[in-house]
Amino acid sequence: MKWKPRKNSLFAILLRSPWWYSFALALLVSLVAIALFPVNLRAAGVLGSFPFVVIGVLAMRRQWKQPSAAMVERTSQGLQALDWARLSPLLQQALGRQGYVVEASPRAEADFELYKDGRKGLLLARRFKSTQTGIEPLSALRQAADEVGLDDVIFVALGELSDKAQHFATNNRVIVWRAPELTALKLIQP
Repeated sequence: MKWKPRKNSLFAILLRSPWWYSFALALLVSLVAIALFPVNLRAAGVLGSFPFVVIGVLAMRRQWKQPSAAMVERTSQGLQALDWARLSPLLQQALGRQGYVVEASPRAEADFELYKDGRKGLLLARRFKSTQTGIEPLSALRQAADEVGLDDVIFVALGELSDKAQHFATNNRVIVWRAPELTALKLIQP
């Protein structure tokens, strides 16, 4: 079983925040404990900052190889300048570098079929420049994957998803790749 903190708990917020926030909070708790606690309880007070140190290490580990905001912005702008005919081979090459076997999909609801580590999935990316996407393409993609027993469904979107589409993606195991994930794929070299 994987432990997962509640979405808006302090630890979940710290996991999504820059890693140094947790370390700063740990330092603050330690300093308050040293300043306010009696001498015989200071060590226990300082130990109270340990969960913040652990969260800081976890956040640092997650964020270590994440692209910077500037890189994400450059990738987003570069992708906006591309059309589907130019993006398609770049996407195939990038996924191939990540270990995926990529094949054109015979299904109208998807662009590619992906195979990696015994898992199979569908990817839809031709609508990547849509400013807002509704639930229809995500629903059709999920249904196509379910009909043939595929595991993963990936939707590529630079624009926003409607509230219904976002809710559908969350509840139906549709992975949405946005600019940060596409930057990590190194579709466009800086």
